[in-house]
Amino acid sequence: AIELGGTISVSGALVTPNLPFYVQQVTIGTANTVTVPGGTIFKISGSNSSGNIVVNGTLNLGSSAASPIYFTSIKDDSPEVGGDTNGDSYATTPAWGDWSSVVITYGGNTIHDCVFRYGGSYNGALWVNGCNPAVTGNVIEKNTTCGLRLSSSTSAVTGNTFTDNRYYGINLINSSPALTNNTITGSTSCPVIHSGNSFPTYSGNTITDNGL
Repeated sequence: AIELGGTISVSGALVTPNLPFYVQQVTIGTANTVTVPGGTIFKISGSNSSGNIVVNGTLNLGSSAASPIYFTSIKDDSPEVGGDTNGDSYATTPAWGDWSSVVITYGGNTIHDCVFRYGGSYNGALWVNGCNPAVTGNVIEKNTTCGLRLSSSTSAVTGNTFTDNRYYGINLINSSPALTNNTITGSTSCPVIHSGNSFPTYSGNTITDNGL
């Protein structure tokens, strides 16, 4: 793996020679754009209440349904994420909450065609904080606290699949998004929770087999 950390304060493209990036904490600075090719894998560790990947600038995602970008646990040895990155064979296995969050604070982003897995130890695996990026076509699965947290956001959340998230699929805090054509299954508590001044709209969603 290639270790990625610190603060990225210039614009550029992440290039990896068929290796995952290993991340504990990295921040993309305001006004900077980082281009990420489709198929890129981020393997993450550590519970950080501020987030493991904090995007104050722009993530220019080259992902597609056929070539998603993965955000997963360093313990995830699945073939699609490069196998045994931490080199311990099968001594460790991934679990809900192995890492905390990808945090988006700039609304010019579109978060699309990504897989978020085994995160959420703080604030959900994907945390949109105080901005309104589109969240489209992602797979958000096996996270704890929630899959997606929106704080003070009116993002359009469209065509995502939320599966087997511990507690909530989506957590809304003072947020009124448009939730459209999402599938939410297997949340242990409930599929969507509102708190504060949250008034989402719903259209065409499939919500089954959740708690409560």
